[in-house]
Amino acid sequence: MLAGSESDLQRMMDRLNMVSVNYNMKINTKKTKILRVSKGSESDNEASNCMGNDRTSQGILLLRKHDLR
Repeated sequence: MLAGSESDLQRMMDRLNMVSVNYNMKINTKKTKILRVSKGSESDNEASNCMGNDRTSQGILLLRKHDLR
């Protein structure tokens, strides 16, 4: 998922969670990363293992470990 703001990402994550619950599926947070990307310096870019990250940025990308190969 790619979002331009924290609120956009939260909306998408809420929708993903709702659909997942409807299909008896669960997001594996151990295999999920949130990568924060901004136009600032490299120190502005952060990776996190947590879901529901409340930091804002210009772009937030949700990646699965499988996608990183």
